Amino acid sequence: MALSSVSLCRLVIILTLGSVVVYLLSPYVVSLLTGLIFAMTLVPLMAKFPRIRGKEISIKVRAAVLSLGFAAAILAPFGAGLYLGADVGLKQLKSLQSNGGAGVSLVQGSGLQSTVKGWLEANPRLDRIAKSLPMSEEELLAGAERGLRVVVAKTTEIIEKLASQIPTSFIQTLIALVALYFVLADGPKFQKSLEHSPFFRAAQNRELMSVFANVSSAVLMAAVASGFLQALILSCTSAILGFGSPVLIGVITFFCSFLPLVGTAPVPVALAIGAAAMGHSTTAILFLVIGFIASLSNNFIFPIVVGRKKQIHPFMAFITAFGGLQMIGIYGIFVGPVLYATLAKMVSFIDEA
Repeated sequence: MALSSVSLCRLVIILTLGSVVVYLLSPYVVSLLTGLIFAMTLVPLMAKFPRIRGKEISIKVRAAVLSLGFAAAILAPFGAGLYLGADVGLKQLKSLQSNGGAGVSLVQGSGLQSTVKGWLEANPRLDRIAKSLPMSEEELLAGAERGLRVVVAKTTEIIEKLASQIPTSFIQTLIALVALYFVLADGPKFQKSLEHSPFFRAAQNRELMSVFANVSSAVLMAAVASGFLQALILSCTSAILGFGSPVLIGVITFFCSFLPLVGTAPVPVALAIGAAAMGHSTTAILFLVIGFIASLSNNFIFPIVVGRKKQIHPFMAFITAFGGLQMIGIYGIFVGPVLYATLAKMVSFIDEA
């Protein structure tokens, strides 16, 4: 059916104003989506509040309690842990770089040279294998020196970039928290407006909201479960080997698991360097091996937990989370899989049209 001139003018005005609004909100889209994801996870708790003197607590009060509680119990410790983890890791890496810049070998300065020698001497079979390689001990150590310098430089670059984004991340977190409150406080109105969206039928809109809520809760559970598992692995390793504080290592590992790209790698590397410097070569090697295994566990736990909701394939959960992490930072872990699952559901409606 052809549009009248009045309807066409209205459509042009709506599209123009809509484009302006999208442009103005573009710096905060990720924050708003993150707040929406958090809200969808907390919505079931809104009905758990007890009655006071037979009266139901105001929805705005319940939304404020949940928002403040989420900020105090999750966001504040999470932000503080990330900041402290990045600060400690950056100081250690800077120390290694300054030693290297002063002409001190990183391999020697970290104790890795004595570690390699001691470990080979304690294992005759490995010593024979090392001697059969087409390289001398000096070449092996030189290769380790180059590799360590690259790792230190790249890790320092990533953590410095993360630290420079802390003020922006703080503002984004505040916006996400405000969005969380208003979505919870205006939940019924928000849900009603989405159900009557002109783009899909009411039943389809309800399906989309269900997918969004299910994947949102699954992503949060997966991130926490992955961090907890890695923290448990490294803290138990610390307790068994009798090196370091298991509780402190577990806490730092948990928060470091949310660091973009770097993840928990700085923790076992720092422990290995400390153990090597003290002459505990076997302990150093074990920390590196188990730390590598712990970091790999995230690649399995996250997609499996998210994929259990049957709304998104485990492989796509992993790809979209990693892609979101690289493109928009730490909140991309949550936003990527949720947006993909919602888009996939929208595409499925095409066959129903």
